[in-house]
Amino acid sequence: MNVRAKERKPNYRQMIVIGLVILAGIYHFSRPTLEKWTGRSLPSITQEDDRQANNNDSDYSYDAKLPDANKGSSNDNGNRNSHSKSSSSNNGQSPGKAARAWLKDIGRNSFKSPAGLIYGGGREHRVDHVLLHCKDDPSKPTHGVFVGDAVEVMKMVDEAYELAKSGSSKSDSKRSGDKMTHTVSMGRVVGHTGGKKAKRSGRKELKRIKLVLADDRVITAFPTK
Repeated sequence: MNVRAKERKPNYRQMIVIGLVILAGIYHFSRPTLEKWTGRSLPSITQEDDRQANNNDSDYSYDAKLPDANKGSSNDNGNRNSHSKSSSSNNGQSPGKAARAWLKDIGRNSFKSPAGLIYGGGREHRVDHVLLHCKDDPSKPTHGVFVGDAVEVMKMVDEAYELAKSGSSKSDSKRSGDKMTHTVSMGRVVGHTGGKKAKRSGRKELKRIKLVLADDRVITAFPTK
């Protein structure tokens, strides 16, 4: 009598898991393109981008000499005069509203700068994230603080981006996965150190801007040494 071999049943659970892994991989690598097409930020599967953006915010060095409190440089005087003239540029608006008014609304809760940077939405809108660096945050170990108001900050970030795009020697650019980090020397004071460490040792002038991008989408931007 012939014994008929039992047919092996397909392992549906394993097939589903493999299918999900493949879909996750496709989504991970196509996310930057999808975000560019839709004009909005999409969630990260592992939230690695959010963690790296937060880690980048703490990437400061404190080896620079303390600025002389009694004697300002010509750059400092120029900055103070510029800021006093434009301190009313927000016209009583909140920083976020003033920045969005200066940027171009491209829909889907996204805004575009004159230089072509895209500030998208998500768990925290990138406009609001960058503007967190308009004031000190004493709860953080380190925190870079821009000088100037919200619109001035948007303009400085655009200026840094233009220098990076031009291949200027003032920009140190590094790629990591789908992200590009530009550390741009602005040739003037653009901010100062803040946070707990600055409170202990005193503020230090910052003359460079660190800009982290995914294509033309802003992840974060802040002043750094």
